[in-house]
Amino acid sequence: MPTSIEKHRKLLGAPVGLGAALTLAVGLAVFAGAGGAAGAAAPVSTSPPTVAGSPQEGQTLTGDKGQWGGSPTAYIYAWTRCTKTGGSCANISGATATTYKLAASDVGHSLRFKVEAKNADGGTFDSSVPTNVIVAATPGPSNTSPPTITGTPQEGQKLTGHRGGWSGNSIHYEYYWTRCDKDGGSCANISSARDNTTYTLAAADAGNTVRFKVDGSNAGGTTSASSTPTAVITSSVKPPATGCPTGTGGMQIASVGSPARLLIDGQQANPNVVRRGAQQVTLRYHVSACGGRPVQGALVY
Repeated sequence: MPTSIEKHRKLLGAPVGLGAALTLAVGLAVFAGAGGAAGAAAPVSTSPPTVAGSPQEGQTLTGDKGQWGGSPTAYIYAWTRCTKTGGSCANISGATATTYKLAASDVGHSLRFKVEAKNADGGTFDSSVPTNVIVAATPGPSNTSPPTITGTPQEGQKLTGHRGGWSGNSIHYEYYWTRCDKDGGSCANISSARDNTTYTLAAADAGNTVRFKVDGSNAGGTTSASSTPTAVITSSVKPPATGCPTGTGGMQIASVGSPARLLIDGQQANPNVVRRGAQQVTLRYHVSACGGRPVQGALVY
């Protein structure tokens, strides 16, 4: 018969052995579950989203989703409007694309580009750093008084264009001369007169009108303004050929050409009376042309 000590050992042995087996089984189950959980994970951002573009009203920003681990299968985008320092951000209604055009309501704020990467195990958010504070759009140039033209509207004459009055910041000007019909319509740029404030009228301009056009540009856009049309351009008036040199007074025979005519309008003889037996007679002639101007060097036969 077992002693009381042996009975105690048997009683203790059975529960202790069973408990150990149960503890081992539970432990294996826990570790097996933990191993399964370790193999499933939501995406992880390895490089945050970024924003490119000018932080100015009217400009378009472009967001890049950044880099992600965990094999995302889908991305959801949102643009958020924040304080100047990038805090207290709120989603902008309807701004769920990778691009966003800045509006007047964004002025004075900063923006972030927010991305949610998703896979079968969940989703993870990350955002770009805030943009610089959005500034108001630069207004385009405004023409306050139209360009004007000075000069004679005649072939061969030079016209001068004046750009008129403009308001706006950092304006760059470009100049054009345009040839129009006699009423000032159907104008086309004159290619040879690009970016010049002066223009010499050509034969092709005769019978037409001309305008001076100015484009003023800055970061806010481009504005065009044109002068009123000139009077109809007339052909050049060429004086009829006279064969006479310019100026007044005497002329050398070499400077006189056709159709000018030489005129003998005076004669002197020495002696005045030629008598029989005279050994020498000298005759002098006065030759003129072009309205009585004396001609020197003419030969009289």
